[in-house]
Amino acid sequence: MKDKIILLFYLSLFFSRFIYNFFYTTSPILAKVYYNIIDFSLVEVYLYIFSLIGTFVSFFLFRRLIFRLATFFVIISIIFIIIIKNSLLFYISNAMAGFSFGIIIAYMLTIASFYGEEHLYLYSLILSISTIVQPMVQTLIMLFMGFKLLFIFYLVLSLVLFTYSLIQRMEDKKEMFNLKLKVNYGIIISILITISYVTGFSVISTFLPVYLVVNKHLSTGIAYSIFIPFFASTVLSRTLLSTIKTKKLEILSSLSIILTALGFAILFEQTYIVDIIAAFILGISHGIIYPLASVYITRYSTANERNSYMSLYLLFRELSFSLIIYLFSFMNLGTQLTVSIILNLIILLIFFFFKLF
Repeated sequence: MKDKIILLFYLSLFFSRFIYNFFYTTSPILAKVYYNIIDFSLVEVYLYIFSLIGTFVSFFLFRRLIFRLATFFVIISIIFIIIIKNSLLFYISNAMAGFSFGIIIAYMLTIASFYGEEHLYLYSLILSISTIVQPMVQTLIMLFMGFKLLFIFYLVLSLVLFTYSLIQRMEDKKEMFNLKLKVNYGIIISILITISYVTGFSVISTFLPVYLVVNKHLSTGIAYSIFIPFFASTVLSRTLLSTIKTKKLEILSSLSIILTALGFAILFEQTYIVDIIAAFILGISHGIIYPLASVYITRYSTANERNSYMSLYLLFRELSFSLIIYLFSFMNLGTQLTVSIILNLIILLIFFFFKLF
């Protein structure tokens, strides 16, 4: 019985990444094309704000009931999209999904660690495979079947996730978040490189696909396919990073920031092939930065502090997404790219300043 539950866990984990990517990468396209919402980027802002709230809740209320409610809310959020084509319901749907995944991601990672250390490696492998497969499958559905069948597809996947939440038996526990933390080098560098991470993913996930549909008149399926090279290089870079044992974190940090600026610079040449190359480059830096931030926190904190520092980092990341997407919503794509390049160069200079002093 336990083996069957573990198997269902990994199946649910695989599908949860599908659904997560659906909301966080497709919502802007749906808002603009399907719902005709002018300020389409605000939908993504709602996602990250409520994800921030959900993440915060997960730190203090680690309960099976909370996990079950979160997976149930995912089902409801997709049903809202299916039954009525209404802008207000779409905003509510994204708010519910963001809140739910703020809880689900933290809970699923903890469950993997509960099964044993070897399952943490399998956890990462399953997420990596899912991250590559999801944009391929969704691109095909969008090209040949349309939005309605896409929604039904994700509804079925959400039912699998909810089913697992009903049968899993992990014990409830009380999570305490330590607010008395000292700001150290590790958390400062993690926050700096995360700003680079956020600018890259914000442009790719929120604005570029919509730009390709509206300004370049590409189909939604072709525009969404930009995520295939992006996520493929993300997984590739994380795989390579896991095999490289280096103490020179600063080299990797600088490289990721430079690649982010380079990817933005290439995007100024607006052709689809160039966009694919830029997405691949931005995916490399995207893949490096998140695990790198975790390593910085691990190296510059004690075992007792680590969970609180990681929680603080996750909260900052979700808040950064909300703020940067909101600010970028007032700019055209060219201005977004210019601001992003300047911001990444400033981060690089600050980074070198820290190393000198």
